[in-house]
Amino acid sequence: MCIIPRHGYLFFIFIFILLIFFGFASWLIASQQRNLLLENERQRDDLELKLISDFISDSFIKNDYGTVHKFLLDWAKKREHVISFTATTKNGFKFVQYSNDNGSTDTHFIRLRVSFGQNNYIDFEMIDDNASMEKVVKELTLKLLVVFLIIIVLLGFILWIALTKIALIPLEKEISKRTKDLQNEIMERKKIEQGLIKLNQEKNEFLGIVAHDLKNPLSVVKGYSEEIKEYCHEMSQEEIIELSSFIKKAAAKMFTLITNLLDVNQIESGKLKLDLADVDIFPIIKNIAQDYAKIAKEKDINLYFKHEGSNFHTYVDTNTVIQILDNIISNAIKYSPLGKNIYVNLIANTNDIRCEIKDEGQGLSKEDQKKLFGKFSRLSSKPTDGEHSTGLGLFIVKKLIEAIDAEVWCESELNQGATFIVKFRLSYDY
Repeated sequence: MCIIPRHGYLFFIFIFILLIFFGFASWLIASQQRNLLLENERQRDDLELKLISDFISDSFIKNDYGTVHKFLLDWAKKREHVISFTATTKNGFKFVQYSNDNGSTDTHFIRLRVSFGQNNYIDFEMIDDNASMEKVVKELTLKLLVVFLIIIVLLGFILWIALTKIALIPLEKEISKRTKDLQNEIMERKKIEQGLIKLNQEKNEFLGIVAHDLKNPLSVVKGYSEEIKEYCHEMSQEEIIELSSFIKKAAAKMFTLITNLLDVNQIESGKLKLDLADVDIFPIIKNIAQDYAKIAKEKDINLYFKHEGSNFHTYVDTNTVIQILDNIISNAIKYSPLGKNIYVNLIANTNDIRCEIKDEGQGLSKEDQKKLFGKFSRLSSKPTDGEHSTGLGLFIVKKLIEAIDAEVWCESELNQGATFIVKFRLSYDY
């Protein structure tokens, strides 16, 4: 398929005009060269006769007429354009007479007298056929014209290639750009496909976990509610209250799971609404610690709160801070053995504010720490009093931390407890 580049027709017109110009110039040069060659041919005849005059003079002085006759006759025969050639002595004797008359009327006459000895001379008369001379000249002119035409064609071809190449540069750039864009689009589509595959895997995993985590509490609710319904007239009030408490705990587990799932959905869908403001987080964290100190007592765990410094102002959303600390402190209680201690330390440094939650629990292995903040993470450590874990708490913590421009990490060694550190930026940093 022939592709004419942008402005290609203008290029072709330009090349055509260039060819006409060079062709006309070549014709003028060739015509001028033809006239010059024709004149040179005539001058050469005159010159050759003059050059051989010395040889003829010496030969006549030596009476070597035969040599002169043969030389002049051979010379005349070799000249294709010579119609006639005559060499006449002083006494009128034509000792050389050559004729090759072709009936041409376009002739050129040359006459030359060569003197030798005392008052002796020879008259040379020669008639040239201009048409024959022009034939030779035309052949030379034609060859010259062909050479010019070849040069013009080559120059035109080179020029056409150069102009076409120049015209194609934008097209090549556009093709290169589109190719790159297409490659990027293909890569993006592959990323999207991989993301969809990952989302599908997470969905399947999510459904499996939710089904598993809801199955047990639902079984408890179903079983105990059926037992109450069937045997309520035989049960004492204390037995009914006890079974009802089991149902309540099962419902609380389901409520926690559903709440976490809703939180995750809100975060990942970008619907999380924050009310960021300059907040003194000291009273917030102190109240959270006091509330959880009472809960910790149920497991015979002592929870201590301590603070250092005075400036605890940071730019955060209050509810988000409460949700973050709720998750971390409740986890510390959940994974701490009975009779241990938990320390909540709030420290105001020069450059930041840190809240450290340290427990004396099972600690975390290096492998567990790598997946600590992942979704539905299942760690090797287990709750110490049969508490329920959804595997979403710390994932939610990580996302909320990022939303308020804070940081969170864990420092731990296996069997030596764990310390979760939340770092907030000071208000004047914003």
